[in-house]
Amino acid sequence: MNRKLTTITLAIGFATLGGVTVIGTQALAQEATTSRTRGMMGPAMARGAQGRVAALIQELDLSEEQEARAKQLREELRESTRDTRPDRGEDMQTLARALEGEQPDSEAIHAMIDERMANRTQTAHATADSLLEFYSLLEPEQRAVVLERLDELEGRREQRRERLRERLEE
Repeated sequence: MNRKLTTITLAIGFATLGGVTVIGTQALAQEATTSRTRGMMGPAMARGAQGRVAALIQELDLSEEQEARAKQLREELRESTRDTRPDRGEDMQTLARALEGEQPDSEAIHAMIDERMANRTQTAHATADSLLEFYSLLEPEQRAVVLERLDELEGRREQRRERLRERLEE
């Protein structure tokens, strides 16, 4: 049971790290911030992280200046993180080569993991910087909405954690 909990905890940790990167990037990449697409996001489209972020941006009712800067930040972030995106095919080849033979090459596997984690850290930092700059553009009322949504998100996350704990105890 303890090993199972450790495995799940590690999986959640990696998913969270990846989620921070994905959500942050999506927050700046939403096409829902354009006046052309406002009002087109119905509940069916507002699923998952991307949909929640699009709905939040729509709810913030950004000014034209805020929208323009958000798009600029999105492009800057996309450009600065382009080289850090993992090549899944390359990772699989590295893993396959490392597993060849009688004794797997743990150093190659660890080096691949280290490189991916360094790339994720670099991307997470760039994303955080962009998000902080975007947040600084918001009016106090808009910031209050963001903070309220973050509190709601944390509440839902805690409910999921509790359900997971209950399942593990069964």
